[in-house]
Amino acid sequence: MSEDPTPDWAHSFGGVADAYERARPTYPPEAAQWLVGQQAATVLELGAGTGKLTEQLVALGHGIVATDPDQAMLDRLQRKLPEVSTLVAHAEELPVGDHGFDAVVAAQAFHWFDLDRALPEIARALKRGGRLGLVWNWRDDSIPWVRRLGTLIGTQEQLAEPAQSLDDSGLFGPVEEARFTHWQQVDRKSIQDLVLSRSNIAVLDEEVTADTAERFGAAALKFLLPWHPARRSQAVDLAHAFMARCRDLGLPGVLEGVVRPREDDTVSREGFAEALVTAAADLSEARPDLYKTEVIYTGDDDRDLATATAMAITERLSCPWVVLSSGVSGENFPTAAAAAVDGGASGFLAGRAVWSEATKAADPVAYLRAHAAPNLQAITDRVRAAS
Repeated sequence: MSEDPTPDWAHSFGGVADAYERARPTYPPEAAQWLVGQQAATVLELGAGTGKLTEQLVALGHGIVATDPDQAMLDRLQRKLPEVSTLVAHAEELPVGDHGFDAVVAAQAFHWFDLDRALPEIARALKRGGRLGLVWNWRDDSIPWVRRLGTLIGTQEQLAEPAQSLDDSGLFGPVEEARFTHWQQVDRKSIQDLVLSRSNIAVLDEEVTADTAERFGAAALKFLLPWHPARRSQAVDLAHAFMARCRDLGLPGVLEGVVRPREDDTVSREGFAEALVTAAADLSEARPDLYKTEVIYTGDDDRDLATATAMAITERLSCPWVVLSSGVSGENFPTAAAAAVDGGASGFLAGRAVWSEATKAADPVAYLRAHAAPNLQAITDRVRAAS
């Protein structure tokens, strides 16, 4: 029997329940009131988690039965709200009687449901004329740092229009929508907890083990780590955490510093080169087994700058390093790599320099099969000749 490689999303949060409770935002009281109404009601909450919405509903005087697939999440909820009844349950199979609740609600959870099975169960649990309330917190991506964070951690809540699914089911009345604005005060620690509490991050601790690395043939782990001068300490902390994990697993760790010295393109070549060196020095503190970075090279005028940058990087690193073809054309990369090797790089990784032309081919797969290995050999020969 083959193993199912799909992460257990339903139980992905239990191991990070405390981080979830610390970092996830609550919901505006007016939103909770809009979902359920002003009159005291019996409410069945699906995917209640640690009780972020639950506490708002309790404060409004409603009677709550909170369900979640993960007992660890409900344990955390009951520490905060001991008066709330809880049930370990999935939305697709609710252990409740027929037509017993004035409202069924789900906060940040509806997108996980198997709707073909869950919607009939929800309709069965509701009283005649009862209401289904769905709510999501959305980041304000008009704020630059929030937008950048969203790019890094993703959006698991993305869902096709839920109203359409409800209309198509024929089980519910007309759909109403409302939007409420609220602010969450955050700091460095709460942002780290927020990232940890994301489902795609929460499953990593279970997925990345010595056994899974061996099963997939992994000989090392790599971390593509953004570095910015205004957030140097965060990058260093992440690098240390990554390398600690690698050592726990007994696997070599590879750090690739993605250097972004400014948010615009006005930085000089020298300024960017300086940022590359500083990033290497910072991330070297974590003692990676291999470091990957780029150098500045747009033409022959940059040969000396590329070599000087490589020498400075070599001086600051405590491990071997290789130069990437990022930011360098395929034509220029052999000379750029040779300059880096002259400055102390142990080698090169020519990903883009090998496959970039394939994106222009009518049949990219055929192009790669015919040209990838010869291109790589040609680059190797040119690097050896030029260095």
